[in-house]
Amino acid sequence: MFAVVKEERDSATAATRLRALLKSDMPADSSGAMENAQIKQLLSPWMRSFLVYDPRPDLAKIKCPVLAIFGEKDLQVPPVQNAPEVEKALKIRRQHTV
Repeated sequence: MFAVVKEERDSATAATRLRALLKSDMPADSSGAMENAQIKQLLSPWMRSFLVYDPRPDLAKIKCPVLAIFGEKDLQVPPVQNAPEVEKALKIRRQHTV
């Protein structure tokens, strides 16, 4: 579903694609209220921004010391996947300032 939100710029098309995915994964809801609520949340400006934002270019520009704290139970920003990328971006910053 996140891939649909990231790839599909047209909200109506994205909603159609998401609805098809949700129908295959969720129990039947005759009113469609659950589907509509989830689609609305996924297509919100904040969620779209969150899913496409790449912090690496911004991290590479930081000129002060950085303390990056990761939580092992974080479901949105998994440490195993994200900590190495943050570290790489900060190393790029150091290479450019030395």
